[in-house]
Amino acid sequence: MKKPFEDRLDRLLSASLPERRNEVQRQIGKMKSEHAARGVLQSSMTVQRINEILGRELEARSIIIWQAIVRVHKIIGVDSGTDLADYFKALFRKYHDQSLTELTPIFEKETKNFRMSIPSNLQEVSNLAIKKHDIEIDLYMDSLGKSGEEKAKDQATTYNFYGAVGVVQSGAGAQANLVQNLGEPEKQDILSALEAIKAAIIEASSIDESSTTELVEIVNDSVSELSKTNPNNSRLRAFFDVLSGSIQSIASAGPAYQALKSALLPLGISLP
Repeated sequence: MKKPFEDRLDRLLSASLPERRNEVQRQIGKMKSEHAARGVLQSSMTVQRINEILGRELEARSIIIWQAIVRVHKIIGVDSGTDLADYFKALFRKYHDQSLTELTPIFEKETKNFRMSIPSNLQEVSNLAIKKHDIEIDLYMDSLGKSGEEKAKDQATTYNFYGAVGVVQSGAGAQANLVQNLGEPEKQDILSALEAIKAAIIEASSIDESSTTELVEIVNDSVSELSKTNPNNSRLRAFFDVLSGSIQSIASAGPAYQALKSALLPLGISLP
């Protein structure tokens, strides 16, 4: 019988990770269609993009796993006497390795008919993700060791990630600042999702004309902000929060919203 912590964690991740599978295939399919239209489908560029998509996906799943561990710990805790650092590292690696095992065959399947041989970099991405999260877990343990007075002063908890990720927001009052510049593939994924959301808003019959106009303006402002050399992360976060809260009631916007949610996750922005 599983421990309560492991049971809740397994159930939470079982509900969170499956939706990522369709997103991976969507991104690869979209990229291959674009490359086919440009006549470069059988090029090394396609293999490199598959590497990038799967690498970002592995990083995204790593974030989901760590967020889930922290969330379950804050709610139900762990049996006393447990070495939390070792326990959390083992759990993280368990689910992370499952993701790596799932994503590796996708690279092999998608590249098996290419004439050139370009290896997958998923193992390298995996090793770096484990190293980063080992540090995160140690820092989380340090935060738990603070005195009650110090904890009372903490209005929010910030979990830092590196590479393509700035920080992951967690809890009321938490602050997140994206410290890395957006890569072009990530930016295009977000822009495509925003365009799909705008189309769904315009076509929706469940919202009035005034609300439609306002939401379309927010989408346009988001696109404009993303086009800047140094986007204002606070403004973008505010735009995305408004959009996520407004369009979830629009049935036709569901796929577009999920696409935006997935596109933002590797950047450390987690929509509800």
